[in-house]
Amino acid sequence: MRVEDDDNVEPHDTLPSAYADVVEALKGWGTSGGKPTDWTAHPGFPPSGTAFQRAVWAALCQVPWGESVGYGELARRVGRPGAARAVGQAVGANPWAPLVPCHRVLAAGQRLGGYAQGTRIKSRLLSLEDIDYR
Repeated sequence: MRVEDDDNVEPHDTLPSAYADVVEALKGWGTSGGKPTDWTAHPGFPPSGTAFQRAVWAALCQVPWGESVGYGELARRVGRPGAARAVGQAVGANPWAPLVPCHRVLAAGQRLGGYAQGTRIKSRLLSLEDIDYR
């Protein structure tokens, strides 16, 4: 596929105006923390996912910039202590990374853990936020 660049059209110029806030958030994503936003409540957020997955994604949105959370802690936050593995599955199904910041979830002992887009990308995202991991 060839991308034409002589039109001088920004990719986001063709998006519906309902996504303007999403585009702005993505443009500034790596530059500041901002306040947590529950992107799962956005009208453009995909309607997919179980109630449990959506609860996990909403809880992820509350993890502040520069902070991390463990799978077990996230399970407790959604009212399902002991469901750390199920939380891991829900995190891996996140449709709006990095706005729904699944990269901020670390395995036990502050270990990197997995990431749907690859651990190299996860480690880079964590580094941008000065989040330490092992």
